[in-house]
Amino acid sequence: MSKEKQNKDLKSLQENLLGFFVSGFILLMLFFFYDEGIYQEGISTKSKAMRHFFKYLDVKFGKEYVFGFVIVVMLLFGIAALRGYLKEEKDSNKSK
Repeated sequence: MSKEKQNKDLKSLQENLLGFFVSGFILLMLFFFYDEGIYQEGISTKSKAMRHFFKYLDVKFGKEYVFGFVIVVMLLFGIAALRGYLKEEKDSNKSK
């Protein structure tokens, strides 16, 4: 067995899994603190952009579309993480 050089960056599987958990956290926060999460001013530029987008969806289409958007993003991250995991398993089985 040869030792592989450890990569300090996250693998794509780990990035997608992290995105899945973060979007799940955002979904939970929106569920419990919807008005504060959408209509309260944020400090960072990223939170302002996200809140502005969520506020646009809320005003234009309704609360259901905000939750639907977050759920779709969460599912995309979950599917990408699952595909990465299956590919990693397939590659490890080929090397054996």
